[in-house]
Amino acid sequence: MTKRIVASGVVATVFIAGLVCGVAWAQNVDVATLPFSASRTAGETVYLSGQIPVRPDGSVVEGSVTDQTRQTMDNLGAILKDNGLTFADVVNVTVYLSDMEHYAEMNAAYREYFPDGKFPARACVGGLQLAFGADLEISAIAHN
Repeated sequence: MTKRIVASGVVATVFIAGLVCGVAWAQNVDVATLPFSASRTAGETVYLSGQIPVRPDGSVVEGSVTDQTRQTMDNLGAILKDNGLTFADVVNVTVYLSDMEHYAEMNAAYREYFPDGKFPARACVGGLQLAFGADLEISAIAHN
């Protein structure tokens, strides 16, 4: 079964705080109706909502953690670009993993987005049930 998220805009931006045990999420969600913003600016700081591996057409990447990480980072990159920023402006990242066994694979793909080796501060939490069955979600804070 293909999971699909209906979205208006170039990148389907999804952040849902968590799943309630025993409650199944709908397979089609219009993200425009969800109560969050893709990003918010406070002074020179831009807060980016958590992203999951959703392609621009709204389909969820269900492949390897490497593929999921790259799509998630591409989604963050699009939001950064919309705010006139790049990954070089990211100062803090939080990574949520469904299983800490994905840590090494996620790290390998994640580091590709910081080729100069100047990584933001970061926290990583594992063992979570994430929106739409994703294996990871990544949020970020950038400074202009």
